[in-house]
Amino acid sequence: MVNPQKIALLIIDEDDDATDNEISNTPGHLLKNSNITACQQRLLMLMQKMGCHVWSINFTPELAGLGFVEIETSEYQTRTALQALYNGRQHAMQKLHYNSFKKTRLQQDLIELGINHLVVMGWDTNACILSTIGVLGNSAGEGADKKLPKYCDEGKGATHLGYKVLTCNEILHGGPAIKWATRNPSHYENLFFYSKF
Repeated sequence: MVNPQKIALLIIDEDDDATDNEISNTPGHLLKNSNITACQQRLLMLMQKMGCHVWSINFTPELAGLGFVEIETSEYQTRTALQALYNGRQHAMQKLHYNSFKKTRLQQDLIELGINHLVVMGWDTNACILSTIGVLGNSAGEGADKKLPKYCDEGKGATHLGYKVLTCNEILHGGPAIKWATRNPSHYENLFFYSKF
Protein backbone atom coordinates (compact mmCIF):
# COMPACT_ATOMS: atom_id res chain seq x y z
CA MET A 1 0.00 0.00 0.00
CA VAL A 2 1.24 3.48 -0.87
CA ASN A 3 1.87 5.94 1.96
CA PRO A 4 -0.76 8.74 1.61
CA GLN A 5 2.03 11.29 2.11
CA LYS A 6 3.51 10.08 -1.19
CA ILE A 7 0.26 10.80 -3.11
CA ALA A 8 -0.92 14.16 -4.42
CA LEU A 9 -4.21 15.22 -5.98
CA LEU A 10 -3.87 17.71 -8.84
CA ILE A 11 -7.00 19.78 -9.48
CA ILE A 12 -6.36 21.34 -12.88
CA ASP A 13 -8.29 24.31 -14.35
CA GLU A 14 -11.53 23.60 -12.50
CA ASP A 15 -12.92 27.12 -12.91
CA ASP A 16 -16.55 27.95 -13.71
CA ASP A 17 -16.02 27.35 -17.45
CA ALA A 18 -15.38 23.66 -16.75
CA THR A 19 -19.02 23.05 -15.82
CA ASP A 20 -20.90 24.80 -18.63
CA ASN A 21 -22.87 21.64 -19.41
CA GLU A 22 -23.31 20.41 -15.86
CA ILE A 23 -26.19 20.93 -13.46
CA SER A 24 -25.22 23.66 -10.99
CA ASN A 25 -25.37 23.24 -7.25
CA THR A 26 -25.35 25.42 -4.17
CA PRO A 27 -21.71 26.34 -3.41
CA GLY A 28 -20.27 24.28 -0.59
CA HIS A 29 -22.94 21.60 -0.68
CA LEU A 30 -22.25 18.09 -1.88
CA LEU A 31 -24.05 17.03 -5.02
CA LYS A 32 -26.13 13.91 -4.56
CA ASN A 33 -26.21 12.85 -8.21
CA SER A 34 -23.39 11.11 -10.06
CA ASN A 35 -22.16 13.94 -12.24
CA ILE A 36 -18.49 14.85 -12.56
CA THR A 37 -18.47 17.52 -9.84
CA ALA A 38 -20.04 15.08 -7.35
CA CYS A 39 -17.29 12.53 -8.07
CA GLN A 40 -14.64 15.24 -7.77
CA GLN A 41 -16.05 16.40 -4.43
CA ARG A 42 -16.02 12.88 -2.99
CA LEU A 43 -12.47 12.30 -4.22
CA LEU A 44 -11.24 15.62 -2.78
CA MET A 45 -12.73 14.83 0.64
CA LEU A 46 -11.26 11.31 0.62
CA MET A 47 -7.77 12.51 -0.37
CA GLN A 48 -7.80 15.19 2.34
CA LYS A 49 -9.04 12.70 4.94
CA MET A 50 -6.13 10.41 4.03
CA GLY A 51 -3.69 13.30 4.51
CA CYS A 52 -2.67 13.55 0.86
CA HIS A 53 -1.34 16.81 -0.58
CA VAL A 54 -3.71 18.74 -2.87
CA TRP A 55 -2.69 21.22 -5.59
CA SER A 56 -5.15 23.70 -7.06
CA ILE A 57 -3.66 24.59 -10.46
CA ASN A 58 -5.22 27.27 -12.63
CA PHE A 59 -4.46 28.30 -16.19
CA THR A 60 -3.82 31.99 -16.83
CA PRO A 61 -3.62 32.36 -20.62
CA GLU A 62 -3.34 36.15 -20.39
CA LEU A 63 0.14 35.61 -18.90
CA ALA A 64 1.40 33.15 -21.51
CA GLY A 65 4.88 34.03 -22.66
CA LEU A 66 5.73 36.14 -19.60
CA GLY A 67 7.53 33.38 -17.69
CA PHE A 68 6.53 31.87 -14.35
CA VAL A 69 4.33 34.13 -12.25
CA GLU A 70 2.33 33.26 -9.16
CA ILE A 71 -0.82 35.31 -8.60
CA GLU A 72 -2.99 35.54 -5.51
CA THR A 73 -6.18 36.43 -7.39
CA SER A 74 -7.27 35.74 -10.93
CA GLU A 75 -10.43 35.32 -12.92
CA TYR A 76 -9.28 31.70 -13.31
CA GLN A 77 -10.02 30.33 -9.84
CA THR A 78 -11.09 26.86 -8.77
CA ARG A 79 -14.89 26.67 -8.52
CA THR A 80 -16.60 27.27 -5.19
CA ALA A 81 -18.13 23.76 -5.33
CA LEU A 82 -14.59 22.43 -4.76
CA GLN A 83 -12.98 25.34 -2.86
CA ALA A 84 -15.65 25.15 -0.16
CA LEU A 85 -14.41 21.65 0.70
CA TYR A 86 -10.75 22.62 1.09
CA ASN A 87 -9.27 21.94 4.52
CA GLY A 88 -6.79 24.84 4.39
CA ARG A 89 -3.75 22.76 3.45
CA GLN A 90 -3.91 23.16 -0.34
CA HIS A 91 -1.05 24.28 -2.53
CA ALA A 92 -2.17 26.95 -5.04
CA MET A 93 -0.34 27.43 -8.31
CA GLN A 94 -0.86 29.40 -11.52
CA LYS A 95 0.35 27.94 -14.80
CA LEU A 96 1.03 29.57 -18.12
CA HIS A 97 0.81 26.53 -20.40
CA TYR A 98 -1.31 23.44 -20.94
CA ASN A 99 1.27 21.29 -19.16
CA SER A 100 1.22 22.04 -15.42
CA PHE A 101 4.92 21.11 -15.20
CA LYS A 102 6.08 23.66 -17.80
CA LYS A 103 7.71 26.74 -16.21
CA THR A 104 6.22 26.07 -12.76
CA ARG A 105 7.51 24.82 -9.39
CA LEU A 106 5.31 21.72 -9.48
CA GLN A 107 8.10 19.20 -10.16
CA GLN A 108 10.38 20.79 -7.56
CA ASP A 109 7.61 20.84 -4.93
CA LEU A 110 6.65 17.22 -5.58
CA ILE A 111 10.28 16.11 -5.27
CA GLU A 112 10.77 18.08 -2.02
CA LEU A 113 7.70 16.37 -0.53
CA GLY A 114 8.73 12.91 -1.74
CA ILE A 115 5.56 12.47 -3.81
CA ASN A 116 5.64 9.74 -6.46
CA HIS A 117 1.94 9.07 -7.15
CA LEU A 118 -0.51 11.57 -8.68
CA VAL A 119 -4.29 11.51 -8.97
CA VAL A 120 -5.35 13.96 -11.68
CA MET A 121 -8.76 15.57 -12.10
CA GLY A 122 -9.89 18.69 -13.93
CA TRP A 123 -10.53 20.29 -17.30
CA ASP A 124 -10.00 19.93 -20.31
CA THR A 125 -9.56 16.18 -20.70
CA ASN A 126 -7.81 16.30 -24.06
CA ALA A 127 -5.72 19.47 -23.62
CA CYS A 128 -4.41 20.47 -20.16
CA ILE A 129 -5.03 17.07 -18.56
CA LEU A 130 -3.46 15.19 -21.47
CA SER A 131 -0.43 17.53 -21.49
CA THR A 132 0.12 17.41 -17.74
CA ILE A 133 -0.13 13.62 -17.61
CA GLY A 134 2.31 13.39 -20.50
CA VAL A 135 0.68 10.93 -22.88
CA LEU A 136 1.33 12.87 -26.06
CA GLY A 137 3.41 13.92 -29.05
CA ASN A 138 7.16 14.35 -29.45
CA SER A 139 8.03 14.48 -25.76
CA ALA A 140 6.76 10.92 -25.41
CA GLY A 141 9.60 9.68 -27.62
CA GLU A 142 9.35 6.49 -29.65
CA GLY A 143 5.82 5.41 -30.42
CA ALA A 144 4.39 8.89 -29.87
CA ASP A 145 0.87 9.46 -31.11
CA LYS A 146 1.36 11.93 -33.97
CA LYS A 147 -2.40 12.44 -34.35
CA LEU A 148 -2.69 14.38 -31.08
CA PRO A 149 -2.99 18.17 -31.38
CA LYS A 150 0.35 20.01 -31.61
CA TYR A 151 -0.58 22.34 -28.73
CA CYS A 152 -0.51 19.33 -26.41
CA ASP A 153 3.20 18.70 -26.92
CA GLU A 154 4.69 20.94 -24.25
CA GLY A 155 7.54 18.90 -22.88
CA LYS A 156 7.67 16.15 -20.31
CA GLY A 157 4.55 15.38 -18.36
CA ALA A 158 4.04 13.34 -15.20
CA THR A 159 4.38 9.90 -16.83
CA HIS A 160 7.69 10.90 -18.47
CA LEU A 161 8.98 12.23 -15.15
CA GLY A 162 8.39 8.86 -13.47
CA TYR A 163 5.17 9.54 -11.57
CA LYS A 164 2.50 6.87 -11.30
CA VAL A 165 -0.68 8.62 -12.47
CA LEU A 166 -4.27 7.62 -11.83
CA THR A 167 -7.28 9.27 -13.46
CA CYS A 168 -10.80 8.47 -14.63
CA ASN A 169 -13.38 9.89 -17.05
CA GLU A 170 -15.71 10.55 -14.11
CA ILE A 171 -13.35 13.16 -12.62
CA LEU A 172 -12.46 14.88 -15.92
CA HIS A 173 -14.42 17.70 -17.59
CA GLY A 174 -14.31 18.39 -21.31
CA GLY A 175 -15.47 15.14 -22.81
CA PRO A 176 -14.25 11.57 -22.69
CA ALA A 177 -10.54 10.87 -23.01
CA ILE A 178 -9.44 10.13 -26.57
CA LYS A 179 -7.08 7.30 -27.57
CA TRP A 180 -4.39 8.15 -25.00
CA ALA A 181 -6.42 6.68 -22.14
CA THR A 182 -6.86 3.21 -23.59
CA ARG A 183 -3.62 2.64 -25.50
CA ASN A 184 -0.73 1.03 -23.68
CA PRO A 185 2.59 1.61 -25.44
CA SER A 186 5.68 1.73 -23.23
CA HIS A 187 5.44 5.49 -22.60
CA TYR A 188 1.99 5.05 -21.01
CA GLU A 189 3.19 2.44 -18.51
CA ASN A 190 2.86 4.85 -15.57
CA LEU A 191 -0.76 5.74 -16.39
CA PHE A 192 -3.63 3.91 -14.69
CA PHE A 193 -6.89 4.94 -16.36
CA TYR A 194 -10.28 3.78 -15.13
CA SER A 195 -13.66 4.11 -16.81
CA LYS A 196 -15.53 4.38 -13.49
CA PHE A 197 -14.77 6.30 -10.30
